[in-house]
Amino acid sequence: MASSGDFPKRPKTSSFQFASTFQGEDALRTGEWVLSQDPKYEGQEARVRVERCDLEGGVFHGDYGLLLDESHKHYGVGATLPKPVDNTGKDLVLQYEVQVRGGANCGGAYVKMLRGAAGEDMTTLNNDSPYSIMFGPDKCFRDTNKVHFILQHQNPNTNEWEEKHFGNAPKIKDDGGFHVYTLHIKKDDSSFDLYIDTEMISSGSLLADMKPPLVPPQEIDDPEDEQPEDWVTEAKIPDPFAVKPDDWDEDAPKKIVDEDAEMPEGWLEEQEEIIPDPSSTRPDDWDDEEDGDWEPTMIVNKACDEAPGCGKWEKPLIANPAYKGKWSAPKIDNPDYKGEWQPRKIPNPAYFDIESTEPSHVDPITGIAVEIWTVDGGVWLDNFVIGHDIGDALSLAEQTWRPKFKAFEAVKAAEKKQKERERAAKRSERGSNEAIASWNSKMMTTSRLLADKARPYVPAAAAPALDAAAENPIAVVGTMLAGMLVMILLSVFKTRSRSSSSSSSSSNRSRAKASAPPTEAGGDNEGSGDEGEGLGDDNHIKEEEEHEDEEEEEEEEQEQEQEQEQEQEQEQEQEQEQEQEGEGEENGEDAPVNNWDKVGAAADALEGEVEEPAPISST
Repeated sequence: MASSGDFPKRPKTSSFQFASTFQGEDALRTGEWVLSQDPKYEGQEARVRVERCDLEGGVFHGDYGLLLDESHKHYGVGATLPKPVDNTGKDLVLQYEVQVRGGANCGGAYVKMLRGAAGEDMTTLNNDSPYSIMFGPDKCFRDTNKVHFILQHQNPNTNEWEEKHFGNAPKIKDDGGFHVYTLHIKKDDSSFDLYIDTEMISSGSLLADMKPPLVPPQEIDDPEDEQPEDWVTEAKIPDPFAVKPDDWDEDAPKKIVDEDAEMPEGWLEEQEEIIPDPSSTRPDDWDDEEDGDWEPTMIVNKACDEAPGCGKWEKPLIANPAYKGKWSAPKIDNPDYKGEWQPRKIPNPAYFDIESTEPSHVDPITGIAVEIWTVDGGVWLDNFVIGHDIGDALSLAEQTWRPKFKAFEAVKAAEKKQKERERAAKRSERGSNEAIASWNSKMMTTSRLLADKARPYVPAAAAPALDAAAENPIAVVGTMLAGMLVMILLSVFKTRSRSSSSSSSSSNRSRAKASAPPTEAGGDNEGSGDEGEGLGDDNHIKEEEEHEDEEEEEEEEQEQEQEQEQEQEQEQEQEQEQEQEGEGEENGEDAPVNNWDKVGAAADALEGEVEEPAPISST
């Protein structure tokens, strides 16, 4: 971004006949620029001031311009030239900078080059003040959008003043940024060029492209010549012998509604094309009795620019193939027709020989004024120059306008990237929401279908619960998952209980062996000694181990028997389901499965398998 050093404190303007850059002392306080005292602009003292350039970051805090601050107001302010500017035998160049803060919606930002006494006393400035040239941007929504170039030209024969408008005026720049407008009138061939931001946008000729023409026609119709009373100008007349056909329907409408039409995708029915500016505020000095009811500034809804349309959509009308309209007799040649009457021509008193004048010459400019009405507030103007060299004007623009333009474009580019990131985030969020909504919809459809199939097999008392489950499938899925988790936990608990029981039995047997009295061996042979006593212990341990093996084998056999019983029960249930399905197919419909019985059977089986946990020993 540019720094404050990019802007010259006092741009070089010595080559111009007039220049006002608003650098240095306040131009309103010094009297260089004067406010009109016409009642039309009453109160503008509080709305017009010299203010620094408004750009994010304050990079041009040293650049000052003329600010017309408030919206919905008339403004009249101007400067008297030190001496009149006469372009006899010379080119004429006008240039100034404009920023309409927030973007141009409805309002003018043009200037008037005043002539004669009108430019000598700015306190009397009004809409009727005579001027030589009016030039600059003007826009009002979609009705007006042009860079005006208007001449007030005096006819050398009649001495009457008449406005001549450039008919091919270009469009303005309305993005809220800084723009420079330049007009160059050439003395050699009476042509002219219009520049926006130092680029030539349009060109024309004072002799060929002004409306009405700069030079009036050489002959005109005689205003006193009258058409004879017996002059017949109708070439065709209705056939007096024609008769309307019997099948002619005069009441059929010309247009009918296109019933096949569909609203274009992306049409914004809830949006309006023109909306109130949310930043518009009622001025503190607004008087309803004098100024009327205050209304906020209306702006173009930018959302509509990216859509095929806004507002309520209605099916379009199309031509009615059955339409014939009101019947009328066909035309035939008029035997009394004499042709089109034309008045005789006479010399035009306003005509003048272009060779005797200098078309590029305009009446000497004595003042420059901003006399406008604007709905937009924040019209900032700067660097007014009048001279004879287009190169000097464009060079000045590169010094004063170009740095601001680059800085504004950088800010705008950063804002655009931020908006793109926000739009991408919204698109991603919208896609996720749509996926969730689609999944929910499918779940709802499936749950309702299953509920309808299960309804004939569900007891009447359970019907409300079935309906609730169908309308809230997510809760049902959650409940099923919770049930599965409980079954898994019970299975784990059962396994651990068995392991604990087995460990407890083994521990009890070990303690019993340790506390048992010695077993007598060899009958009355008590004197066998240590060798006989050790042999008795070994036999006892062996018997205990064999007993434990037998218990484990019995437990394994019981578990195998239980598993076989469960498998048989499952096979029986499958056979019953197949028989029910077969009966349903014979009846031409799907047989619903009674899932409630299956759940109950599974619960009973699970309950029978769970063992009580072994008591915890206190030792």
